[in-house]
Amino acid sequence: MKSLHSLGRITVAAGAAHLLCAAALAQDSSGAKEPVSTTVRDDGLVIEDISIGEGELCEPGSAVTVNCVGQLEDGTVFWQTEEGEPFTFSLQRVIPGWKEGLPGMRVGGTRQLTIPPEMAYGKRGAPPTIPPNSTLTFLIELINVVEVEYDDVVVGEGKPCPPDAIIKINYEGRLAEDGTVFDTTKGGGPATFVLSQLIDGWKIGIPGMRRGGKRTMQVPHELGYGDRGSPPNIPPQADLIFDVELIDFIYPDYEDIEVGSGSACSPTSSVRLSYTGKLPDGTVFVTTKDDGPVDVELQQLLVGLQIGLQGMQPGGKRVITIPPEWAYSPDSGAQANIPPRTKLIYEVELHEVR
Repeated sequence: MKSLHSLGRITVAAGAAHLLCAAALAQDSSGAKEPVSTTVRDDGLVIEDISIGEGELCEPGSAVTVNCVGQLEDGTVFWQTEEGEPFTFSLQRVIPGWKEGLPGMRVGGTRQLTIPPEMAYGKRGAPPTIPPNSTLTFLIELINVVEVEYDDVVVGEGKPCPPDAIIKINYEGRLAEDGTVFDTTKGGGPATFVLSQLIDGWKIGIPGMRRGGKRTMQVPHELGYGDRGSPPNIPPQADLIFDVELIDFIYPDYEDIEVGSGSACSPTSSVRLSYTGKLPDGTVFVTTKDDGPVDVELQQLLVGLQIGLQGMQPGGKRVITIPPEWAYSPDSGAQANIPPRTKLIYEVELHEVR
């Protein structure tokens, strides 16, 4: 169902969509204004409020409209918005420093974030604009908090659906203006999507639903298909209404055996860890017990492990259960001792996060 796919990830890597920033804010970024408040976190993130807004509160996972200037440590501006053209996006789509640093702001406020490499683009950077191991500074003006309003018709049962899950759903999409149906699964059976690949309105509106739940979501155009729409069925700047039934979702599960302390593992982290991988019958197919801990970038691991390791802290021990969809190819194992379509169980000890 092409009409539900995301308009594109927001990153600062070459070829990706850059956020744009107002000239006035860029001038402020070179000024010497004293912050109203400063918070220095244990993970290295520095949050400085230059001015406190009085509008709506930005909460974790919100969608926001901002003006912004992004700089390297030497003052080079790698990212800015043009005057009068702020940008709207979901905090679920950005680097950990933004996910952690923007919540708590209020509309009208200005905040400066100094983000360590581990919470930005890590060892790899984002060539050609951001070198490896770069500490980044962002001056951000919060213009608006954009919401997805929803009504739970049926709550459902079991665990809530997490972000980035694979979801199995029935749905109908309508134009808010006149009720015209532009997409539906009626007559074709449930559809399956990776939630992270869908429009921002779904990324915000679906998490928290439970299996069997039914929800009606009102998605503003900023979190749908934007100013361009999705011709020929969705006009420019069209607000949308979706009736959704969540049949099922698939996601790695985990249990913390011991909780560590210190910097938490994020998507761009490099880690040192020990692990043992088992099949459901207890057969060990891989282990580090003989050779000792390994050093690896999180992005090099199975997607299921990447998800399951996030939030772990050094000294922690976790059992991660990975469904086949988040492991190897559904039709073939990665090696002779992993059968096709097999759930994998990893016992992990995290020694270090860099």
